[in-house]
Amino acid sequence: MPKKTHINFIIKILLKRSYLIILTTFIFASCGYLYSTIAPKIYETKISLYKSPYHANSAFREYQENSVFRDTMTKHTNLSNIFFERILSEDIFNTFLEKEGFKDYYLSIYQKKWDSELNLKEIDIYYLKYNKDEVNGPELLNKYIDYLLDVSKKIYTVRIIDILEAEANKLRQELRIAKALDIKEPISNTTFVINNSQDVTNFDGIVSGYIILGEKVASIDKLIDLVKKQEHELDLIFDKSSSPNNISFDNILIFFISMVGFFLSVFVVFLLEFFKKKKLFNI
Repeated sequence: MPKKTHINFIIKILLKRSYLIILTTFIFASCGYLYSTIAPKIYETKISLYKSPYHANSAFREYQENSVFRDTMTKHTNLSNIFFERILSEDIFNTFLEKEGFKDYYLSIYQKKWDSELNLKEIDIYYLKYNKDEVNGPELLNKYIDYLLDVSKKIYTVRIIDILEAEANKLRQELRIAKALDIKEPISNTTFVINNSQDVTNFDGIVSGYIILGEKVASIDKLIDLVKKQEHELDLIFDKSSSPNNISFDNILIFFISMVGFFLSVFVVFLLEFFKKKKLFNI
């Protein structure tokens, strides 16, 4: 049979049973539509944050030229690092959801791989996936950023105080030794070694004299008090949470189910024609 005859034969069969194809496709499409109306609507919202936000704390400004504070703090702690290391933490996110009363809801926070591939130098983008009928996504995402910032500030403050208290304790020990040896004014390391036969392994601070050491201890104690009282300012937000974006793919789902119905009906039409040709039964 020529190719054209084959095509004409197929078209003739499809036209003959077109009512079955149309009806089946319509039934499947209707089922897809009904499912899409009762299925949870999944949405996402996004927030853009600066990768290197500006951090200001007035407690540190008057000490920023002092090497004791500058060297001690900048090497060991950074508020923005603490924040970004924890933003995708499931434990912190779940604690926040429980606090807000959303413990058993379908919610997740994540980044998209292609965002990082865009090589956005200044910003990071984070997404919240949620059910719009139950959750105000943009508001919840903004609240989470504020909550995480508060958590990060507390961690940061504890770290700063621990570092400064360790430094203060070291200076206090040197201060006690300097007073015991009656080293009031700064002296050279050589003079210290010659004049003192006792075993003191670290005398770099001691030779400063107890006046300078006492001033350093007092400065650190003052800074610790300031750190406990001060508010940290972190300029994080590049763009606040966006409007909800439907990612449920309802139209795609309806189309897919319709196509399943269409191809199934076509298969049934040719199956019926096959049975008819074989004279298994007359349809």
